[in-house]
Amino acid sequence: MRVYLTFLLAGLLAGATFDTASIKANVSGSEHSEINDPKGGRLTVVNATLSSIVRNAWNLRSFQVDRLPGWADTARYDIDARFDPSLEMNEDRIEEMLQALLAERFAMKTHWIAREMPIYALATARGGMKLTASTSVSPQPIISGGAGAGSETLVFTKASMKLLAFYLGSQVERPVVDVTGLNGVYDFQLTWAPNETVESKAPSIFRALQDQLGLQLEAQKGPVPVLVVDQLKPASPN
Repeated sequence: MRVYLTFLLAGLLAGATFDTASIKANVSGSEHSEINDPKGGRLTVVNATLSSIVRNAWNLRSFQVDRLPGWADTARYDIDARFDPSLEMNEDRIEEMLQALLAERFAMKTHWIAREMPIYALATARGGMKLTASTSVSPQPIISGGAGAGSETLVFTKASMKLLAFYLGSQVERPVVDVTGLNGVYDFQLTWAPNETVESKAPSIFRALQDQLGLQLEAQKGPVPVLVVDQLKPASPN
């Protein structure tokens, strides 16, 4: 099965910017950080490293960002960004607005390359998917859950397959590319054993996907988009 990989947009959509944004260096020395979901026309970031802000702006993992300067892992910022609360927001639009903010206030310049890597393709399993179309009125996806006795459970509300693939990447420790062809948003729950043991009654992440969601992970090699940082500077004054 060939993997058709659609590159994330390198350019920014016109108008996808915050109305105002306050950016301040955080020198508290705390390790706690937050990048909060936007609500009420406001996006807040507390004590986040610049490298984590960059990854969130493109929904990437660390191995998908190249030439990020070392100081970006230690420089921490608070951001209070405002936008029109009447706008219909989704994860793509928020990413575009963060990208525009990085370009404007951190003088960030980038380009894309593709690298061949071991990947998993998230595909529909034989027998078809077992997902329910979301009826949530939430403007944003919601992910909740927790750990039990030898198992973990995540509850996804209004989640796309792109979002599921991103979360799966942290569980299987390699890029996961969505090739399901499912373009909607769904409500579903996934329970699995992060570490398979005799005591654990939960299935592996691979079996859980098949049995609970009608999806499967196929081991492949394929091109993975990598964001190359050409320029990045400390934030300009407010």
